[in-house]
Amino acid sequence: MELANKLGARFTLLAGDNEMKAGVYALKDMTSGEQVNVSLEDLLNRF
Repeated sequence: MELANKLGARFTLLAGDNEMKAGVYALKDMTSGEQVNVSLEDLLNRF
């Protein structure tokens, strides 16, 4: 998250082993701080 802030990233995606196994990822809006869990399909439809 620190690197994402330094780079000015708008979003970060948390995709660890558990997330990959479950097929659900944590998407964080770096501006608002809001974090939501999304499936790969939801992620592709969102962007």
